[in-house]
Amino acid sequence: DNRVTGDILTTAYTTASFTNKNVGTGITINVSGISISGTDSGNYNLTNTTATSSANITAKHITGTFTADNKIYDGNTSATVLTRALEGTIHGDTVTLTVGTATFANKNVGTGKIVTLTDAILDGTDKGNYILDSVATTTANITRRDITVSATGVEKVYDGTLTATVTLSDYRVTGDILTAAYTTATFANKNVGIGITINVTGISITGTDSGNYNLTNTTATTSANITAKHITGNFTADSKIYNGSTTASVLTRSLVGVIAEDVVNLDDGTANFNDKNVGNNKTVTLTGAVLGGSDKNNYVLDSVATTTANITVKHITGNFTAENKIYDRTTSAIVLTRTLNDVILSDTVTLVGGTATFADKNVGTGKIVTLSGASLDGIDKNNYTLDSVATTTANISVKHITGNFTANNKVYDATSSAVVL
Repeated sequence: DNRVTGDILTTAYTTASFTNKNVGTGITINVSGISISGTDSGNYNLTNTTATSSANITAKHITGTFTADNKIYDGNTSATVLTRALEGTIHGDTVTLTVGTATFANKNVGTGKIVTLTDAILDGTDKGNYILDSVATTTANITRRDITVSATGVEKVYDGTLTATVTLSDYRVTGDILTAAYTTATFANKNVGIGITINVTGISITGTDSGNYNLTNTTATTSANITAKHITGNFTADSKIYNGSTTASVLTRSLVGVIAEDVVNLDDGTANFNDKNVGNNKTVTLTGAVLGGSDKNNYVLDSVATTTANITVKHITGNFTAENKIYDRTTSAIVLTRTLNDVILSDTVTLVGGTATFADKNVGTGKIVTLSGASLDGIDKNNYTLDSVATTTANISVKHITGNFTANNKVYDATSSAVVL
């Protein structure tokens, strides 16, 4: 007011009202009920009871709060907002706390873990009248995630044991450091088969992130195949005397690669030399052999190794017949026929050569004749040894001869007698 300096004067008003309530600059203010009082007020004539002015309305600073939902471990820090609130708002104003990202301090399981809401903003028709200074943190829990470990059986070659190998799988959060292990994996039986049950025990999890999980199983069941074990056979063959065939006799049989306690044998089959002829260390092959024994179905016979044996010569004897002759002062004899004893029917081998002689030169009946120096001939001769040729008999008959003489001349003496010269 324009009072005189030193006067005691009090000015007052009844109301002062902005033209609107919202934040702004230079907002009009209407003042009413202006009055003056005081010792010197009687000396003045108040010319107005209203006035107009302006002023700024600045934003009100407020803070936010929120609550977060508990969650099951999911490998990340994301949190879900349950409720939101603002502290310091004017009653009746429409202003809310919205959006923003809620996150746990870290991804791991825990109770009362701090949760922060960032980038939250104000919304509502009155949001322009406020400034959000901060949003207080809250707490929530991250509980363990249930995890089930499953097993997949690994096929194996029969080894006579129940021991199995499996691979483990789980549904961990991608990127987590987690190792699943087991104590034992055992087939329901040791024998070859398809889809044999495997029982897995002692399943456990370890690793940096294992504390975030609740293992729901320590056992599992799966299956896998046990395939037959491939083995080979050996045998020994007996040497034989030549008999015109390739057949061989098996002496011993053995298998290579059989599990020690299993009952499995090498049975049957036909053993043959590579040809019928005499020779040393001749190859012998066993064909058609099979496995026998209570555990035979757990094995596959890949092959049977060849062996060697000898075919030795067959010892035979010869026979011959000799021609009768007239005494000629020598022991020589002529062979009429020759035969061999014990020659294989289909073989080509003959008795040839040699010298036949009577025991002496003299006339006689059923005289012994011997054939010496005879040998074998023919394409199969090398498969035989001629031990001996039996003697035979023949006759030397007397030699028929005639005589001549000369007579002496004589003088007639009335007789027929003559004198031999």
